[in-house]
Amino acid sequence: MPEPLHVAYLYSRYPVVSQTFCDSEMMALEAMDVKVTIGSLNAPPDSFRHERLDRLKANVLYPAPPEVMTAPDGVRPPFWQKMKALAADHEQRFGADTKPLTRAQNACYFATHFQRLGVQHVHVHFANRATHTALFLKEAGFTYSFTAHAQDFMVDLDNDDLLREMVSGAEFVVAVSDYSRELLAKTCPDSADKIHRIYNGIALSDFKRDDAPAKVEQPLQLVSVGRLIEFKGFQILIDAIATLNTSSTVFQLKIVGDGPLRQRLQSQIDSLQLGECVTLCGVCSQDQVRALLASADAFVLACLVDGKGASDVLPTVITEAMAAGLPVVSTCIAGVPEMVAHGETGLLAEPGNVEAFADALRELATGTADWRRQLGAAGSVKARAQFDQMASARDLRQLFAAVAGEPTPVRAVRALVVMSEFSGQPASSAECVIYAEAGGVEMIAARMGKSSEELLRFASSGVLQFFPDGVVVESIWRSRSDWRARLDDLRRELGTSVDGEDFYLQARRAAWLANALSKQELPHLHAFRSDTVLLVWLAGQLCERPLRLSAVIEPRPALQRSALKKLLRDFAMVSIADERLAADLNAADEISLATVSEPQHRHIGPIKIRQPLPLEPFRTAVRQWVERIITTNP
Repeated sequence: MPEPLHVAYLYSRYPVVSQTFCDSEMMALEAMDVKVTIGSLNAPPDSFRHERLDRLKANVLYPAPPEVMTAPDGVRPPFWQKMKALAADHEQRFGADTKPLTRAQNACYFATHFQRLGVQHVHVHFANRATHTALFLKEAGFTYSFTAHAQDFMVDLDNDDLLREMVSGAEFVVAVSDYSRELLAKTCPDSADKIHRIYNGIALSDFKRDDAPAKVEQPLQLVSVGRLIEFKGFQILIDAIATLNTSSTVFQLKIVGDGPLRQRLQSQIDSLQLGECVTLCGVCSQDQVRALLASADAFVLACLVDGKGASDVLPTVITEAMAAGLPVVSTCIAGVPEMVAHGETGLLAEPGNVEAFADALRELATGTADWRRQLGAAGSVKARAQFDQMASARDLRQLFAAVAGEPTPVRAVRALVVMSEFSGQPASSAECVIYAEAGGVEMIAARMGKSSEELLRFASSGVLQFFPDGVVVESIWRSRSDWRARLDDLRRELGTSVDGEDFYLQARRAAWLANALSKQELPHLHAFRSDTVLLVWLAGQLCERPLRLSAVIEPRPALQRSALKKLLRDFAMVSIADERLAADLNAADEISLATVSEPQHRHIGPIKIRQPLPLEPFRTAVRQWVERIITTNP
């Protein structure tokens, strides 16, 4: 059976609460048997996480600590020199403010992981830092494409020469509307034939129409959704509501979203005495947004062009509202008229004009309930005809398949070694080298210690991963109430043998690790030393499939012996160099760690000379240990 097409999605930050269309697209591709891996150049801005991300099969890769991302040339893969030369060229042609060396460093790190995982093509949303990074990935043999939206290439990038370079290097470019495709083609005329319009699709099944009789009571319930930024036009919308609510026309408006203008908008609401009819709801989950749409009479979005020239092009939230059967009141800006036909699926007003928007709202309110329902029904038909998520994903999949590289054989990962610190101590370094060279073994560390060039080479090769930023770990912790309850039970079982603060630090990491493990078939989890035994044990307790656990315990372990005696009973393999604990558990120092844990000296008269550690017998024992790990099934 052929391997599925494997595409990496590269983001500047992932996940972002407002970019639900990205999640929808990836889940639709997964439903078509496309394997997706996600790379995020930065941690997400906050720990909010939509519930439906639990349905996404893709794992997310985040950057390593700075020492790895900026590692010296000598420890990097061969393609680094080409990336570095390209960075110098880009700095000369496009300016230092485009940060080409940073893009090259990010590309070098993610390229090693994408190669390890067998990625065949890279796709990016937004013509920004991540697309610039993808351009460097070509030096490692990857093809790439990207989806351009609106503000990204119109304002944020602020460099048409770099935009033309990114479009030229891409296998193809997706524009999310006819408007943006024409704008891109005008800016990049030599590449116009590779720019395809594919609408951001939505999961139509998530937005079912209510066939109940139209409501006739007042006030009309309005919903608006978007980041609280200037070009979304919420300040215009609030002023328009104020204009109408001084007369007999009354609305209730709920605004979903957060952003830099929240305090200013709240002050505007207060000064206009609209507190009883306009509510800033903050960030809401997708389920909550769908519930609001289901109970609303209309969707409104007064988008405009801001002071920097940025605007929406084709807001996905309008499509979602149309799919939910709501009439839409918006503005005739950019690609919005491609969705909202004035008088047919909604009403359009001149952008930035309070009176014009108020007139559109007044027309909506004074029209009959049946007419509003007809607008919504027509919008639903249009949304289902043009914005079906599966249809958009099929178009993308065809483009991916046409340009993707040949699949490469990927060796199955048999074991994951979990360590708190990736350190250059002689014995630890020798042990890590054996794990890295074994094949079928990967390592993950919570932090980077003082490391040798040899270890930096492994960290730059894709064999070593790192736990992500705390905001990512916290997002998983907050999203899994069932796991939190289970972990609280385990905390009570362990009692005072484990410090509470350490327990919940390790519990959070264990939840993140268990979530990652749920998306891959990895049979064995290994605690490098005693300080990760609790983390590994907790992850094993949370996983819904069997995991074989092993651990190496050093002399004078970091974790209390009383706790280790409880936890290690669930470990299939243990190597214990601590004499007291080994005697209590009737275990042996399988890898001869005790022989290399203490510095050895000899005396010549009054002079004490440090002797080299006897590493060769230790290495032999570790190799035998690793062979047992990767050849034994759970």
